[in-house]
Amino acid sequence: MKKTFLLFICVALWSLTIKEANAFEYLVLVDRGYYQDLFMVDSAGNLSRITNGVPWERAADLAVDAFGNYIVAVDIYSAYGGDGLYKVTPDGQVSKISDDPLLDNPTAVTLDSNGNYVVINRIGSIIYVTTQGQVTRIYRAASGADPGDVTLRAPTDIVIDKDGHYIITDKTVGLTGGPYSTRKSDGALYRFYPANQELALITSAVDPVSKILDFNALLGYFKAIAIDRSGNYVLVSWTLDDSDDITAEQYVSKMSPSGTIVGNDLYIDDLDGKVSMPYGIAVDSNGDFIIADGVGDTSSTGRILRMTPDGQTSVIVSSDQLAKPGRLILFENGDPINTPLPPDSTNPDKGNSPEGGSGDSGNSSSCFIRLLFGR
Repeated sequence: MKKTFLLFICVALWSLTIKEANAFEYLVLVDRGYYQDLFMVDSAGNLSRITNGVPWERAADLAVDAFGNYIVAVDIYSAYGGDGLYKVTPDGQVSKISDDPLLDNPTAVTLDSNGNYVVINRIGSIIYVTTQGQVTRIYRAASGADPGDVTLRAPTDIVIDKDGHYIITDKTVGLTGGPYSTRKSDGALYRFYPANQELALITSAVDPVSKILDFNALLGYFKAIAIDRSGNYVLVSWTLDDSDDITAEQYVSKMSPSGTIVGNDLYIDDLDGKVSMPYGIAVDSNGDFIIADGVGDTSSTGRILRMTPDGQTSVIVSSDQLAKPGRLILFENGDPINTPLPPDSTNPDKGNSPEGGSGDSGNSSSCFIRLLFGR
């Protein structure tokens, strides 16, 4: 009887753990619009500031390190120094990591499994920055490249997969010139191998096999990327019309590491008649897509959206403090659950946080196994 009761308790705890994992406790994001502050949003949609006024003029991206500090890639810095990497402590204190000239015009930042920083910039470079601040350029875009050549041109986002490879979205695969009406869709997805510093094309918007971004023959490109728990790439894409204006047709697509589309492209609904301008995406432990949407109309009101895997979209929070919400980092029980950090390759059950906080809970499941097998 006692063992049956314990089994019941353990099953209940196991179920509760799974239920609690199917969400996020709160998220942190950086606004890339008027305010430029770091914000926190809880699962109920309550918005609060981490910083209240920052010294930089334009933030490009956000990451989180193993100590809970926020790493901000800054595109324009006005107080001291220049473009570069800056650290924000959980209580909002700002310090400089590096403003080395190689870090000019950054577009995205992530951290590798050793806590070092990997930055891409708008001219197609990959820069590696150690925790001690040593800066090295490990890749440089080819000069004078022909259309279709495998080289970074205008990278927009970066994540690191479980194998330590850099997955990079790029705005263009090389325009052929002429008016937009004669151009094919642009945009490409690359895999960079840091061990031998080689770049490989995963797919491009002009690939007839993937059909990615082939929406009504409009120009388009990849804007942001995340990796779900199955290792698939989740991509946000923008489409442009012939005058290079953002259209209402922005999409979320899921792609396997080999470049095959998984499921259907999901249209980001223009809720309330507002054109979507998504700048960031994350995937929660329920598989829902959490989208940072800048709202592309005359309003300065940004929002955080939730999209289910079948494309149903709802608003988590909408605020005039979020002009251009960017990278989203989701947290559960104080640990990041959807950061660019890869899982520990020696423990596939370990989650994406630096300490494995988002992986399967060991206490309730091991209790269940001990009762079943008498250990």
